[in-house]
Amino acid sequence: MLIPAIGGPERKLADIDTAWEDRISWHPGGKWVAFGDRTSNGSREAIQIISVTDGTKRQLTVPEPEFKHSSPAFSPDGKTIVFTRSSAVDDQDQDLYLLEFTDDLVPEGRPRRLTSER
Repeated sequence: MLIPAIGGPERKLADIDTAWEDRISWHPGGKWVAFGDRTSNGSREAIQIISVTDGTKRQLTVPEPEFKHSSPAFSPDGKTIVFTRSSAVDDQDQDLYLLEFTDDLVPEGRPRRLTSER
């Protein structure tokens, strides 16, 4: 839900899996919110963004079948996002990944692993 800072009625932005509702990240420009949510076919969790302006939702990452992506965090300049990739079976097996994108928030290349717990 979005509530205008100057007051007024709230507006529903999106339905997301409530287990992940506390793991969102605002883009520094304030026009996009990133979060982990089920893919359109509901098979696994991916990083998605939604426009605060018009509600347009886009999927940024495509996890392998045995993994899920969650807990996104935009960089201060808004040009990258870091997220966790974890096993769909064991949340303790996690790595951090970085994804770079254009000014229009279109991914540039594949996510790059930053850590390894293996």
